[in-house]
Amino acid sequence: MVVDDGTWRTLRFNRSPQSSMLKKDIYRGGYRYTDGFHLGPAYFPETKSALFIGCGAATVPKQFRKFYPQMQVDVVEIDPVVVEVAKKYFGFQPDGKTRVEVQDGRVFLAASKRTYDLIYMDAYYADAVPFHLTTVEFMRVIKSHLSPNGVAVFNIISAMEGSDSKLARSEYRTIRKVFPSCSVFPIIDGDEKPQQYSKSRVRNVIMVATDRPALGPQEIAQRVARLKNARLPYLETIAASYHAAELPTRDVPELTDDFAPVDNLLPLP
Repeated sequence: MVVDDGTWRTLRFNRSPQSSMLKKDIYRGGYRYTDGFHLGPAYFPETKSALFIGCGAATVPKQFRKFYPQMQVDVVEIDPVVVEVAKKYFGFQPDGKTRVEVQDGRVFLAASKRTYDLIYMDAYYADAVPFHLTTVEFMRVIKSHLSPNGVAVFNIISAMEGSDSKLARSEYRTIRKVFPSCSVFPIIDGDEKPQQYSKSRVRNVIMVATDRPALGPQEIAQRVARLKNARLPYLETIAASYHAAELPTRDVPELTDDFAPVDNLLPLP
């Protein structure tokens, strides 16, 4: 569904809001988590290419073409209707530096020889998670398509602690099987403050995986400050919410193609 409330336009899949756009400024997203995707350029300032697995309303691909005009932006989306909706209602205009492929993200990567500085995994949502996009084997596929020093960014719906945190902690364990470092950024709500938020509340959680040592909170804050952009009002708060501690993973499974019980890990509705 595409829903207008006068000021904002929102894309929803069943009960899950996906993306929101300020109608008078198509480059201003309405959901905080999309600002968090700009942690990718903060981690890799020399980025020249990015791949998005999952299109939604194309909020961030649009922003990347606008804010980083030198960048090649590729988008893979399994549902052609989603791409058409992004074009018709959300101002997504693929061009010579924006390639769109309509197919499953893992199938695309398996057949592709392209490499990217940034790969974004944004095909998970609250109702379901495609299990084949969560596994160790898929993490290895992603890593094989990253350039040297490349960065993989994951958007996950989960709590940080408690019974609703299993998906985030299981995915963290799985990512760490392939990537030496994985930084975690809970997307806090407007009534919360960095480092003072409900860890049992279900929220978007951004994970940034690299082959390099993890950046410290101060370095992340400095890099994000250099990207200062009025259209990204939540980015500095997201950076300040960096969860420096390791997530506990002993009680959650490592996800594999043979065993990925993601439906049992999803937060309860």
